Amino acid sequence: VNYEEFGENNLILVDEGHRGESKKENSWLFYRNNIAKEGFTFEYSATFYDVKSKEQIQEYASRIVYEYDYGKFYNDRYGKDFKFGVVKRDAIAEDEDKDIKRNLDTNLEAFHTKIEAFNTYNKKFTNKIFADKPLLVMAGNTVSASKEKSADNEENSDISKIISYLANLDKDSLKKYVNIFNETRGVLHLLECSLHNGEILLSFGEDAKPFGLITVGDTKKFLQNNNIQALITKGKIISKNLKFVNEDYLFKNIDYSSSPINILIGSRKFSAGWNSFRVSQICLINFGTGSGSTIVQMFGRGVRLKGLKNDGKRSEYRYVKEDENKNEFLPYSKENSLNQEKYEKLKYLETLFIYSLKSTYLSKFVEEDTDIYKKSITFTKDVKVTIKEDNSDEPEKLP
Repeated sequence: VNYEEFGENNLILVDEGHRGESKKENSWLFYRNNIAKEGFTFEYSATFYDVKSKEQIQEYASRIVYEYDYGKFYNDRYGKDFKFGVVKRDAIAEDEDKDIKRNLDTNLEAFHTKIEAFNTYNKKFTNKIFADKPLLVMAGNTVSASKEKSADNEENSDISKIISYLANLDKDSLKKYVNIFNETRGVLHLLECSLHNGEILLSFGEDAKPFGLITVGDTKKFLQNNNIQALITKGKIISKNLKFVNEDYLFKNIDYSSSPINILIGSRKFSAGWNSFRVSQICLINFGTGSGSTIVQMFGRGVRLKGLKNDGKRSEYRYVKEDENKNEFLPYSKENSLNQEKYEKLKYLETLFIYSLKSTYLSKFVEEDTDIYKKSITFTKDVKVTIKEDNSDEPEKLP
């Protein structure tokens, strides 16, 4: 359809208004300017501060209708509180494999505690349950097989490292984290959903209920990754193709209580356009090296909260100490609105945990994210107001 057929007098609602600053023909901004030339455009975004074009900033400066930045959102008790993992700052660089193992160990332990809190709270307080089961999202940029430089020198994707970690968990860990893995009936299986390209299920045993879901652009290419193939050869994992899959296991149904998926591993597509209350913990994979709106958008996916009263609000104003580290819970106080038993469970459910595969990812994320409340685009414009005094004693006659 030629855009000119719409005319120029239109109302346009623009989500993610910070994107697409180019005025080149065929860009969304070009279409916006032409289709609404004689009409009205209403734009909204969480990250207008990240707009690079000075011209566009000036355009917004004179036309802002309402500003409700994250600082106001947080102070009004909306959304989850947030807590960072401890950023390791060793003077001597640590072996990468040890760094990854330590960080994934910490991730699993923290997430295990969240699911325990979820189960215990809902069993104890049945009159006002916490509806959304915690979901661990491992999000990043690399979701396909790495490009090979040579047979012996391959760039491993972060996802294949996570698969390797899971495949090498010992029996004690599998038993301890059964609330994450659902069932453990054998070695780690990667089950490719042939009718749903881009989705691979994870389960410990072919007939076991899946606990994880990998979303990639090309499943076949991903499974050909040298690291994955090496794990298959060693018998550490089994890769199979499934013609038919229970619909509850798919990404499109991950928000429903019937979904058994506890760990979602995917790409940056989750940073915008996905609305889920389940996200309770984020593990950054090849992600924290980015900056700006991508990080803030990903953060925004995690802090969303339904709330016990379905009002989007936390039960407490704050659960985490307000300092530059944001990695310690506040101790319970008699001044809290909750009793201590509820507080000790809800602090895990109403707080977003942010960890990472590599310590450098989290360092970058914390650097970008600790000032998130201050990141708002505040515009000012002088407005002349004329006040006319009315000395009439008679009331105004309504038409």
